[in-house]
Amino acid sequence: MYKDRKIYLCAFANLDLYPSVLRLKKQAESFNIFDEILIYNEYNLPYDEKFETLLRNKLVPSRGFGYWCWKPFVVLKTLESMNDNDILLYADIGCHLNIEGMNRFLEYLDIVIDNGSLCFELPYLEKEWTKSDLFNYFNVINDKNITDTFQRAATSFFFIEK
Repeated sequence: MYKDRKIYLCAFANLDLYPSVLRLKKQAESFNIFDEILIYNEYNLPYDEKFETLLRNKLVPSRGFGYWCWKPFVVLKTLESMNDNDILLYADIGCHLNIEGMNRFLEYLDIVIDNGSLCFELPYLEKEWTKSDLFNYFNVINDKNITDTFQRAATSFFFIEK
């Protein structure tokens, strides 16, 4: 609990990464701030008929365990289970929570409370790393407000449930 808000940690790892699950869970517990630590795997994902129909067969031991198709799903399902104003930290299973950085972590929580989210910027322009098919699909190929912006990391981010 932080400033009357529950703090959730959400991650995903297939069972081959179980040692990383144990490490991240231990690190999160050492912070003594998380009310819920939810580490999903291919067997304990919340049931969702649409996900099962469209994406379950994509969960294979390959890049991103199915090109990370599970990531928006686990983030959404976790947010849906939270109360208003609770805070979610999503972190890839390879991330580390360093207890020596606890003061910075608390600063991050304050930023999230003030702004509703906290995402981290990469030094790579969208137009240099995003397939043009995606820009074309959304009809933004010539929109420099999108193509000439820096990418956001999907490795870890914070959201407030609203």
